[in-house]
Amino acid sequence: MSRSGLVIVTLTALLISLSSIFSRLAYDGGANPQTLVLFRFLLFCLLYLLMVSATARPIRLPGTRRHYVYLAGAFYTLGSGSLLASMFYLPVSLAIVIFYTYPIITLAGEKIIARQKPAAVEISCFMLAFIGMILALKIETGSANPVGLGLAITASLGMSASYLISENKLKGIAPFLLTFHLALTGLIIMTAYVVFTHSFNPGKLIVSNLSFVFFASFSFATAFFWMFKGISLIGAVNTAMILNLEPLFTIGLAFAFLNESLTFSQLTGAALVLLAIIVVQFYRQRYI
Repeated sequence: MSRSGLVIVTLTALLISLSSIFSRLAYDGGANPQTLVLFRFLLFCLLYLLMVSATARPIRLPGTRRHYVYLAGAFYTLGSGSLLASMFYLPVSLAIVIFYTYPIITLAGEKIIARQKPAAVEISCFMLAFIGMILALKIETGSANPVGLGLAITASLGMSASYLISENKLKGIAPFLLTFHLALTGLIIMTAYVVFTHSFNPGKLIVSNLSFVFFASFSFATAFFWMFKGISLIGAVNTAMILNLEPLFTIGLAFAFLNESLTFSQLTGAALVLLAIIVVQFYRQRYI
């Protein structure tokens, strides 16, 4: 397995965590989720176009697979938007844990496509990671709004579908080019949504808040590219598994920058997730 792929996906998880921290600060300043999602896609597209002008990279897709690119972009946008929306109805920790069932769904989808049965080790590691996630994110019971649950499940399914389409239908397309068109698809969808619902709101128009909006968008836009680069190097299931580090990074960053406390159960959960990642990576390297 590519070491560069492992490093890239780990850094992707860290960037997504940074985006969450800056997003929380932007929300405190009055911004809403749909505006941040719009800015994330817009910033990535602008960065790519600047790169094209400097390096003469291609901008057009191969004609035979365009519909798969747009489909993967639509599912990714569905996943991102549904996750953010679910947090209006559920505790953030519960929404994230439900969302992070997508590695299990991705594994199941990959095995169905390949007509293979998952190994006992793979199933065990995914379940261990999920249990660790519950402990690490301090799930609170009794507040499971059905609308929020539906949105969180939709987010998980959307992310899984995007991974599987990218893995099975879009190999061979340059990652820079692929990610641009995925982001462009998301930009078109979110622009239409914000315009139709009149919901554009970046929050207070002051330097501190706008800087939070910018960094929340910039860190995620960068992660959006590297995530799909990681898929091309180590595959959809490995990428999904390593991205379990993202909520663990978020716990640490929230402790450092948002004054949130770490408990023994959180540290135990973090250890279980890391153990699951190490075991499944070792197994897939040695036996697959």
